[in-house]
Amino acid sequence: MEEEVTYADLQIPPPAATAALQHLFQLSWRGAALGLSALCTLFLLCQVLLISLSLHRQCQFCPAGWLWEAGSCFYFSTTKRTWEGSREDCTGRDAQLAAARPGVILANLQQVANTSVFYIGLKEDNPHSGWKFLDGSMLDRQWVKRKSSSYPVCGKLSGSGLSGGQCWESQRWICEQSAAVLQWGPGIVPPTLHRGSVTYVCAGPL
Repeated sequence: MEEEVTYADLQIPPPAATAALQHLFQLSWRGAALGLSALCTLFLLCQVLLISLSLHRQCQFCPAGWLWEAGSCFYFSTTKRTWEGSREDCTGRDAQLAAARPGVILANLQQVANTSVFYIGLKEDNPHSGWKFLDGSMLDRQWVKRKSSSYPVCGKLSGSGLSGGQCWESQRWICEQSAAVLQWGPGIVPPTLHRGSVTYVCAGPL
């Protein structure tokens, strides 16, 4: 009995197709290598940034003699003016009359004020306007003890809380401005800043 012999055609890719496959394979590996290199570079940059931040110090700066509290600087005057005169003085200091909103800041300002009375940036122009801070935000009447039946009425702060009285009365006042943030290198004493005739000093942590 004769054995049957089966023949099959062996398909060999042409040289051009083989070269294309090899080129595609090389591109894939090259892309993966570039991606890995980019990730490593990004990781190293992040490490350098973290080390740099850990070595540098940061502080919030206020004008010398001002009180720092929660990112703001507060100036307590020693002289007396009307409410408008107090507002003008704060503007001349690149600040505004303090917005002593209920909370930790108000409580701390009350402690500093003690028995003295200070104007703040709070006003009620008429019976329908309500109490407003200089930025236009409202304050519920329950927080303010009125001491005048006429209008306008200006806000005051003392150790006993907030009150309202005649705006023409001469009182001390409190100015407020945002603290400036500065960073410096390790081993360096916190610097002082000078802006015009005003000296700024490190007053609080970042």
